[in-house]
Formats: sequence, structure tokens, C-alpha cells
Amino acid sequence: MRVIKVRHNGFDGKFGTLPYGKCEVDECKALHFSDAVALVEISDDSLEDWKALEIAWELTNNIDSSWSLEPNENVCVLGNLHKEFVEEIGYRSSMIGDTFEIIKDKEIVGTYEVDRMGFKEVTK
Repeated sequence: MRVIKVRHNGFDGKFGTLPYGKCEVDECKALHFSDAVALVEISDDSLEDWKALEIAWELTNNIDSSWSLEPNENVCVLGNLHKEFVEEIGYRSSMIGDTFEIIKDKEIVGTYEVDRMGFKEVTK
């Protein structure tokens, strides 16, 4: 199983370290969240990383409804910044510049930034 940690860039880094809302993903307890807004569980290990990233992107976009107020069962919504505001309209959609980290066995194995088309790998 892979988990994609979604970080919405542009926040001021004041997120807490506790999950916001219901979190069933085991990795929630083991990771520091800082500016992360979601963990997306990708249970199909046969998918290539680029497909897993696309799934995480789609699940963290407000398409027909708020992804954070009505999350998919594979999405753990994180953070508590501006909780009153978030409870009204939810988080924004993922967009260019946001960072997605692929986590396997509680280790970050790849970091990607949303680009104009798809993702680009971020080197350390």
C-alpha cells in the first residue's frame, strides 16, 4: 500500500499535528503533518506512481462537491488551520505548485510537485 501526502503550498505553516476529521489511515499516527492537508491511501500496488499521483490529485479537487467536507473513503483530511472557515467551505482544490509525497512503509520514496501538465519530481 502507498499513501500520498498532499501539501497545499501557500499556507503559513500554522497547521497543527492532529488530524482534522476522521482518519482511518494507519500512517496518520506516524507522520508529522505540518502543512499537509490530506493523506490519500492507494491500495493497488500494481499502479505506477504517476497513476497513484493522478488519483490523489483527483481526490483532492472540488469537482462535484468539497473533497474535504465529503471526503472519499480513501482520503484522510488533515490540519486544523482556520477550522471555522474550513467547516463552512472546505479546503481548496490541489493546484500547480502543491507537493505530493509518495510514502511506502512509512518512508518517503518520492516527492513531486504539481506542474502545468502532470507532476515533476522534486530533487533534494
